[in-house]
Amino acid sequence: MTFLDTRVIIDFLAGDEKIVSLVRDLIQKEEIKTTTITEYELLKHKTELKRQVVENFLSAVTVVL
Repeated sequence: MTFLDTRVIIDFLAGDEKIVSLVRDLIQKEEIKTTTITEYELLKHKTELKRQVVENFLSAVTVVL
């Protein structure tokens, strides 16, 4: 099990090739999780379009309290 922090998720969603490759490799090997704090940070002050992208990503990972 691996927890992703805010910066890694932001870089992943922005298309950073190194991070995208790393996260894709992790997804194939184990369950990906994040925290409610990261969820809050990702959703705070986002436009509607960015919010939808973040919500789609968060729906694919486990968010832990």
